[in-house]
Amino acid sequence: MDAAHRFIAADWLLHVCCQLGFGLRTWCCSLSYLDKFCETTTIAEKELVRWSITALFIAAKVNETGPPGVKVYASVTEGLCKALDILQSELPMLQANSWYMAPCTAVDYVGWLHVDRLRLFEYFVALGMLHHEVISNFGSELLCDAATCMSLQAQDAEPRKMVIRSDVHRCMVLLANIHNNIIRMPGLELFVQGMPYDLSRKISVIKL
Repeated sequence: MDAAHRFIAADWLLHVCCQLGFGLRTWCCSLSYLDKFCETTTIAEKELVRWSITALFIAAKVNETGPPGVKVYASVTEGLCKALDILQSELPMLQANSWYMAPCTAVDYVGWLHVDRLRLFEYFVALGMLHHEVISNFGSELLCDAATCMSLQAQDAEPRKMVIRSDVHRCMVLLANIHNNIIRMPGLELFVQGMPYDLSRKISVIKL
């Protein structure tokens, strides 16, 4: 799966998570499962929806308290995937992930942050994960580091002085540019609603 198809899958899964009321960790886990599966299996374009929804089906069972039945997942594919297809795809997906269903995701990096900072962190991670240039150039772990620094700086009245590695700095600059150029990916309104910050003003103070 190339960067373009991964973007399509991530964007579509985010829409489905919003539609079904799933949390950010469920979305991150579904992408992790899909990425791991693609390390050993080549996915044809016509099968992208099938394997993406299967990953979400598993992630919701792991992370959500009341996940819906398999028919609900089939219905959101608008006829591209049947319930039986999802059930038959579940075992290969689990085997590709070595039955390890608790990967370290973006949200696990910031358990020590309070809620407001976590919302900012979620926003920056969503920007990065939906923008293939960020993932392809920096990777998810570096994205988490950059999002953490940005969530700390964006909340302060004055930008704090921090010792930041050059690669993290480059990732922060790219995230800030994505935001400041008002590149709004579909579905991100979920993370922006109710934020008590003027992000347009706050992001502009991230100068290192």
